[in-house]
Amino acid sequence: MSTEAASGLATLSRLERLRVPRKSLRKEGQALLSLWDSLGEGFCSAVDVMLDCRGRILESGLGQAGLLWQEIAAKLGPARSPGTTAMLAFTDA
Repeated sequence: MSTEAASGLATLSRLERLRVPRKSLRKEGQALLSLWDSLGEGFCSAVDVMLDCRGRILESGLGQAGLLWQEIAAKLGPARSPGTTAMLAFTDA
């Protein structure tokens, strides 16, 4: 953090310093709730396809998408035989 930014923060009250992170958390929370509402039969069908896959599943993604696929791979691992789920980031290709 630059000295200018730090000195700008120092002039804010404690409550004013909370405004930006609270706004960010509210926005992220609303996004999560909209995802919650969008989960339905299509999501369940996609999970069924992955669980029924007899071959390997190759996930790819970068950033948030990559992190999501890593988590999916970790969850699918125990449900499938080891080594059947792999993660490939675009930067690795």
